[in-house]
Amino acid sequence: MNTTRERKALASNFLFKDLNPDLIDRVASLGKTVACGAGEFVFHKGDPGNTLYSVLSGTVEITVDKPDGSRYVLNTLNEGCTFGEIAILDGMPRTADAVVAKEAELYVISRGAFMDFLRSETDVFEHVLRLLTERVRWVSDLIEQRNRAEAELRKLTSAVEHSPNVVLITDPAGYIEYVNPKFAELTGWETGEVIGHRPSLLKSGQTPIETYRELWGNISAGREWRGELLNKKKDGELYWESCCIAPIFDNEGAITNYVAVKEDMTERKHLEDELRRLATTDGLTGVANRRHFMNTAATEVVRSRRHGHPLAFMMMDIDFFKRINDTYGHGIGDEALKAVAKSLKECFRPNDTVGRLGGEEFAVLLPETDIDRAVAAAERLRNAISKIVINTEQGPLSFTCSLGVAIYDHSEEQIDPVMNRADAALYEAKEGGRNRVIAA
Repeated sequence: MNTTRERKALASNFLFKDLNPDLIDRVASLGKTVACGAGEFVFHKGDPGNTLYSVLSGTVEITVDKPDGSRYVLNTLNEGCTFGEIAILDGMPRTADAVVAKEAELYVISRGAFMDFLRSETDVFEHVLRLLTERVRWVSDLIEQRNRAEAELRKLTSAVEHSPNVVLITDPAGYIEYVNPKFAELTGWETGEVIGHRPSLLKSGQTPIETYRELWGNISAGREWRGELLNKKKDGELYWESCCIAPIFDNEGAITNYVAVKEDMTERKHLEDELRRLATTDGLTGVANRRHFMNTAATEVVRSRRHGHPLAFMMMDIDFFKRINDTYGHGIGDEALKAVAKSLKECFRPNDTVGRLGGEEFAVLLPETDIDRAVAAAERLRNAISKIVINTEQGPLSFTCSLGVAIYDHSEEQIDPVMNRADAALYEAKEGGRNRVIAA
């Protein structure tokens, strides 16, 4: 059974002073009393912070070693002092020794027991959250004006808790100490499931490793990092977030925490992708539109000249397309165009570019392709299109196509000459009876 002095020692601490007697007793029940003789070390600098201590009797000194081998006393802790609470929360290494100066009794609570208690007691957790939030220096007089600071911190805590953005705080090693309610709403992970874990549990595996290297390189050097991450929710759904991560420093300039503010930008990303698609894609057929095709062609010309690789250009027309529109209607004409586009995408490689230049006219860029391979590809396409059948009210519709193929000459600075040669070959194919391939 814990004594009055143990409860009193806890109640004198900032963390516990506002708790009601029942909660104080419940915190006190977590620990035990340890007797220490003079000269014994409570902990050495560098030890992990696994324990919260209260001095029930005697004296403990916080010391650092001096160059001459003696110790300099930073602070003297007498009866009623409680210390170690920062270490118990964030696992930071100690920076000094704690030595019993006069025979003492210490009341100790283990980190594990205390953390389990915090997870189950929301009233106590709110006090811990206030302590953690205090370390985010949002206002300049948090330390100088304690009363004002607490009022500001209550306001800040409420703002963080009700923020429309995710707020996440980690220790210097990257272990999560706090997430606001928006985190659970966005990711599906509850607070208790992530505290003590790294944010890497959100990784989708689709964000480039270079992004994470840049992120840690910046924040570990004391700089802010801003960027975009493709992460994964608890249920496996992917989402995009815009992220700002900044280090938090103590009075000596050491990093004590990292705070991340994140905004879900999935919908905006989808909108950007859709706008990009609309700007580069033919709305009816789904292949590249004329503008995007010509921009890609200009890029391929430069690449072909630089590396000396062949570049083939193909022009294709649906034979008697006007007759199809006039006989079956424009709706069936559109179906024919979509069927041709499907065959085009199936017949060519991922690095080939298929585009609709207008009407029933399509074009294909074939990088690193000589004339023989280009003609063979054109023949495959011609055969594929000849097998297309579209059902109409007037019966099944089949049609053919004509193609012209040309090779880019590295002495040419632009795509226009090879396009003109391919167009001339296409015209020759149509004049020669259609449903054929002609190479320029």
